[in-house]
Amino acid sequence: MTGMERTSSQSGSVRQVVLTALLALGCVLVGAAPASAVELAQRDGRGDFWHDVRPEGDPVQVEPLFGNPDLWRVVYRHTDNAVKVRMAMADVTRFGYWQFDVHFKTDDGLNRRIKLFRADGTPERLAFVKWSGDDQCDISWDVDLSDDVVTVSVPRRCLEGPDTVAFRSATNFWPTSDEEFPFRDIAGTDGFDFTGWSTPLARD
Repeated sequence: MTGMERTSSQSGSVRQVVLTALLALGCVLVGAAPASAVELAQRDGRGDFWHDVRPEGDPVQVEPLFGNPDLWRVVYRHTDNAVKVRMAMADVTRFGYWQFDVHFKTDDGLNRRIKLFRADGTPERLAFVKWSGDDQCDISWDVDLSDDVVTVSVPRRCLEGPDTVAFRSATNFWPTSDEEFPFRDIAGTDGFDFTGWSTPLARD
């Protein structure tokens, strides 16, 4: 079972205690009330990645030829200027092929997605980004091989200045170019598909 953490500027309130307890049990539901949290941290289970061989078969839990595609922890943040995601991995190797997926849903029902792709042998700070919106968006990112951390930041204007934003994220890893199917890890669940959204976050 995965756990959730949240920090708040309104410590000690009954509402915070109740929400914290629910989050610790992994009971965050789609459509939950907006959080007053500065950030929302989502822990992911160890070794819960899947080899997603669909449509040729069902996903299976096996180890890749090399590398460790396990996603350990994700932190979501909604500031005055941007929405930010920090993904901590077991091992972001320089070799192999990585794709980091982040989805955003605003209180107005706007859905946007980022795919951050990093190819085999690519220099540490070079990646390719695909944004689902029609407009141009000045997205910033960082791939830190030494700390095994990937961060993404999206200006709020690219989401039309929302009051709240809900998140979900996943990682995909191909050990070699011959590998047709990715090793996939969904943040906050031990399954191989998205099952919902994070608690919506208001701005700091």
